[in-house]
Amino acid sequence: MKINNLEELSSHLMDNWIVGNYSGGFNGEECLLSGRQMAEIFINEARKKFPGEEEAEIMYMADHLEEAIDEGIANLQ
Repeated sequence: MKINNLEELSSHLMDNWIVGNYSGGFNGEECLLSGRQMAEIFINEARKKFPGEEEAEIMYMADHLEEAIDEGIANLQ
C-alpha cells in the first residue's frame, strides 16, 4: 500500500493497531501498544516518509492518533 500523506499514515497505523499488529509484552502478557507508543511510531514514520512536512502538522496528527488509540483502549476495558 502506498501512503501519500500524514492522514493515510495515521489511518494505516490505526487500522493495523486495531487488528493487533502493534503489541508488546507487559508483565509476561501480550498487550496492544498505548496511544503514546503509537504516536511515537507515527512521528518516526512521518519524519522518514515525509521529510518536508511541517513538524507542527506531524505533531498535530500524532496527538489525534494518540487520543483515538487511548479511546479505543478504554472501550476495550
